[in-house]
Amino acid sequence: MKIRWRRYTKYLGGLICFFSGIHIGNAYITGYWRFDPFNLGWDTVGRGIILLIIGLLFIYWSEK
Repeated sequence: MKIRWRRYTKYLGGLICFFSGIHIGNAYITGYWRFDPFNLGWDTVGRGIILLIIGLLFIYWSEK
């Protein structure tokens, strides 16, 4: 049971990392010329990095 849970956690972490990559890519495309301090580009990059960290933590926990 525990091994099965870890396997699904790894897949969930991979999906979260995938969607964070899309999020960061969208920030790069839409805010490439407009990275001012109050622009949405920085907010989108921040959310993408937070999602990436969460996804990597799920992958790390699945292998422990």
